[in-house]
Formats: sequence, C-alpha cells, structure tokens
Amino acid sequence: MWARAIFVLCLSVGLAPSVLGQDLAERFKQARIRRVAAEMATRHGLRMEPRPPDHHPTRGDSLAAWMASRRPDYGQHIMPEEPPLPPPFEVTSVRLIRKLERPVFLSRYGQTRWAFMQGRRRAEIDTTLTTDIRARLQARFGGPTVTLAEMDSVQRRSAEEIIQFEYWLVVNDSIPVMMLDVDGPLGRGVVVATDARFRDDLDGVRYALLNPLFAEPCRAPYIDYFYLPATANWYVSGFDGATFFHQRIARPNLALGRPVLSQYVSPTVDR
Repeated sequence: MWARAIFVLCLSVGLAPSVLGQDLAERFKQARIRRVAAEMATRHGLRMEPRPPDHHPTRGDSLAAWMASRRPDYGQHIMPEEPPLPPPFEVTSVRLIRKLERPVFLSRYGQTRWAFMQGRRRAEIDTTLTTDIRARLQARFGGPTVTLAEMDSVQRRSAEEIIQFEYWLVVNDSIPVMMLDVDGPLGRGVVVATDARFRDDLDGVRYALLNPLFAEPCRAPYIDYFYLPATANWYVSGFDGATFFHQRIARPNLALGRPVLSQYVSPTVDR
C-alpha cells in the first residue's frame, strides 16, 4: 500500500511543471489577444464595418423568376408617348361675341353640328387650372359670352349643362368656336368646340387660340357664379388681381345678372 501511495505522489510531482506551463501559455495568449484588440480599437475604432446581407432563398424567388419569364417588363414604369403637336393653324382674326350679340351668332350658327375636344397632351394649356385660364381669357378677350347668370334655371338642367363660362368666337371671319370650362373652377384646361366640318383642324385651332395666352403672365380680375349640383350649393369663383378665390354663398338672384367683384372682395391699395 505504501508503494502505491509513493507512486501516485511521484506522478503528481512529475505532472505539475507540465500543467503549470500550459496555464502560463494560455495566460500569455489571452494577454496578446487583449493587446492586439486594444491596438485595433485605437486604430480603427470600436465598430467594425457591417457585412453585406446574406440572401436566404425563399419560395418568393421562384415566383419572381416565373413572373419575370412571363412579363419581362413587369414593374417597369413606361412613360406614354407624348402626342405630337397639332399641325399649325394660322389665325388671322378672332372676334369675340359679346353677351348682347348672342342672337346674331345663333341666327348664323344655330344649326351648327359641334365637334368638341379637350386636351390630350401634358402641355401647359391642358394642365393649368381652369380658374387661371379664365383669368387669362379675361385679359385677352374680356368677359365671357355666356355665364351661369344667363341661365334661366339650373334645377331643370343636367349637371353637364351647368357651366361656369363660355366664350363664343368667330375665327378667320367664318369659323365658329366655343371655349368653355370643364368642371367649373375645380377643373383643368378648357373644352374647345367648332363646326364639325373643321374637325380635322380643331386641334390646331385650339392650340393656336390657347397657347398664346401663356406667352406672357397676363391675368385680369373676374368673378363668376358657380353651382355644384352634387351638393346643390352656390359659389362665387374668381381672381381679384392678386389671388384666386372660391366662396360659398346663398342662392343668388340670377335676374340681377352677373356678380360684381366689389360685392365679395374688398379692394386694396396693393391690387
């Protein structure tokens, strides 16, 4: 028994230097790692550059590949082609039909078959608010030929018949033309109409009449009645020389004629 004890003691004494050496080596290793880490932190900071995200395949990948094979242009926004400018139309004269001249115009063009056109391109004359175009027409021609004030009753008319304004013109001494609002003061652009015989020239006539309005920023004050059939509400809409306005009002007496700007807008020195 004493021999076994002496053998175990000798074995322990023989292993002690080896275990101690391994412990010291591990400590030196950890110390070196800490020193290198401190140097890198001092040199590059405490944050590392993020790695790019790894893609993990999903069932959506196969679906996207299938859609791409069926529709290569899927998800691509394709801008529609801009319609070409209309053929040039030469306007030699423009005569506005005044309010009191309507009977003369109707006696000559009352049986006209009208062809209508609204803007088909993203030009300034198509995207500008109708209220702005109305102010420019006021500066170019004066007041409209027909407004809502000349209608005897709006209750007996359809929503399409209720307009804010109409300009009646005679172009080149023989071509009847009408310019009217689309959706009252809330719309953009105006509708232009002429005799169906001049249908092929209508786009050119429309462009020749409206495009010059934007050559200079000329606007004149105006005010019109406007009726909204959806809510049966009345408004005055106009331009006071500085700003555009829309104001809800009580039902006006149309027998008194068109509204007067000074009744709804107080004049200022700046205007």
